[in-house]
Amino acid sequence: MADKLAMHETLEIHELITMRATCGAKAASMVPLAKDEQLKTLLQTDVTLTKKALEELKDLIEVG
Repeated sequence: MADKLAMHETLEIHELITMRATCGAKAASMVPLAKDEQLKTLLQTDVTLTKKALEELKDLIEVG
């Protein structure tokens, strides 16, 4: 990203980070409680994807 982000864009990214982090934490806390293996796999996949998304969002803010 060549240019700096506008203030509203930075704030929106912060909102996305907060939402994704909250959802990821909830999914991670539910993994040990899940008895169904498919559900457990879905939750673990969600946690992994959330970590990746958070890294990408953080990179946007650091570059911007």
